Amino acid sequence: MHPTRNNLLAASFAAVICLMAIPAFAQGTVTPVLPTPAIGVDATMRDYLQAARAALTANHPGEAQQSLEMAETRALDRSVAQGQTDTAISGPMVTKIAQARASLAAGHRDETIQMIDAALAN
Repeated sequence: MHPTRNNLLAASFAAVICLMAIPAFAQGTVTPVLPTPAIGVDATMRDYLQAARAALTANHPGEAQQSLEMAETRALDRSVAQGQTDTAISGPMVTKIAQARASLAAGHRDETIQMIDAALAN
C-alpha cells in the first residue's frame, strides 16, 4: 500500500479512537454531523438559545448542540482593532453558553435546559 494511504488510514483510525474516548460521543449524545436548527440564517444568539432549548425538550441533543454552538458563535461576533484579533473574547454570556455546551456533552439534559434558561433571562 502507498505510504500516504497508510498515513491517512492510520490518522482516520486514530480519530475514531479519540472520538470514542469522549463519553458523550460514545453514548450517542453528541453526534459527528449535527442537524441544523430550523431557524433562518439571520437568527440571533437568543434565537439559537431558544432553538437549543426546544431541541432538548424534544430529545434532539444533536440539534441542541448545533444550536448552542451557533449561539456561542453569535456571542463571539465582534469588531476588533487591527492587531488584536488574537485576544480571546470573554464575558458572562460566552461563559454561560460554554457551560451549557459542556453540560450537554456530559449528558445532563435538565441541567443544560436550566443553563439555557439562565442565559435567556439576561
